[in-house]
Amino acid sequence: MRDAVRDLMRQAIIRRNKELYNKFTTDAEFTNLKVDKLPEKSREVIERYQNVLIGYEFNLDVTETNAALGSVDFVGALTRGTFGLGLTASATLERNGVENFRVLDSFGRLVTLVRDREYCERAPPRTKNYVYPITGALELRRYAQTFLSMNQSGNLDTSKTPYTVTLKFTTSAKNSVGPSLGLNPLGEPFELSKASGSVSNGRSEVHKVAITLVMPTGPSERALTIAEQRVEDELNNVRLQQAFERRRE
Repeated sequence: MRDAVRDLMRQAIIRRNKELYNKFTTDAEFTNLKVDKLPEKSREVIERYQNVLIGYEFNLDVTETNAALGSVDFVGALTRGTFGLGLTASATLERNGVENFRVLDSFGRLVTLVRDREYCERAPPRTKNYVYPITGALELRRYAQTFLSMNQSGNLDTSKTPYTVTLKFTTSAKNSVGPSLGLNPLGEPFELSKASGSVSNGRSEVHKVAITLVMPTGPSERALTIAEQRVEDELNNVRLQQAFERRRE
């Protein structure tokens, strides 16, 4: 999200002041940004959006299933025929874990306070992860751009319903093995004729992240606090809705 917000800020400045085309291309230029030193047209738009609040609500739901099945067949010879006996046993174990946590941030903090050494060097560059998508690049730029565009030209009203995007990723994996053994009869009074078994393991992971963006409102000295409260309220609503959906499932 940081790189997306920085890029959108740079594009907004260049659009209004083309002479700054070569500016804001390095980490130092962003961290040393002084909004009050920007040209008036650029300063107005940056001041308007620098305190936009971003809230992330993560929900990680993991279920593991282990199952085992075994059976044996016995056959015995009788005077007038044969006698068969089949025995079967099975067991299924299931474990489920759900983890929830949330993170709050702002456009201004992402642009000026999150340096490269804190943001990129601790982890390799992220690309799409098709096995665990939530750990890879999520391409959040388009959501931030949509939010800004709708505020600028679409009269987006977030006073009662903040702009929220929910991403859901489901990963399932399963493996099984089922050996069997068949024996030819030896004519014994009572003998094993067949044995079989199977073992299976499965894992299902449902990862959700709700992203909420809110314009701060109220007096400047209280704007951030009010916006944070609104983000908290919206994330609480998302959490309750997710809990309701899990019960329905």
